[in-house]
Amino acid sequence: MRKTERRSGCWTTSRRWGWTPDDGAPICELTSIGVLPEWRGQGVGAHVIERLVEYASDEGFDVVYSLTGADRYLAQFGFERIAADELPPRLQDRLETKRENIQPDAVPMRVERADFSVPPRFRERFKDASAHEPDPEPEDTAEDFGIDPDEATYKYDTGR
Repeated sequence: MRKTERRSGCWTTSRRWGWTPDDGAPICELTSIGVLPEWRGQGVGAHVIERLVEYASDEGFDVVYSLTGADRYLAQFGFERIAADELPPRLQDRLETKRENIQPDAVPMRVERADFSVPPRFRERFKDASAHEPDPEPEDTAEDFGIDPDEATYKYDTGR
């Protein structure tokens, strides 16, 4: 794989604590995972998710949650849809807020570390991942502005 200084995506993991003594255990939520357009379709997102779940496991989390609109994508890794009332109370509140403000179709999901796996096709794609430059935008022509180039004369103001 080619080394580059350019980034391929962004993500965060959140350690969240409950507000009451009964719910004081830390929980882990994957949130704000994104892959830049030129890196999509190459297994980069799968690689990021795998690393984040591994990191969560290293930090002592056996279960990782996500409140997402990408439930079909995450299901490929072993994440399962759960009912909102199966979430820890702090995440129940976050789910409600997320649905009200930014993602009405957000779905609560969870995966146990032991059930997490990356489909082989994503691993294969990632082996050859490289940034694909976006298609260049076409140059503007006189016709784009309603000018007939055969009839028009051009006058430039040189500021003199």
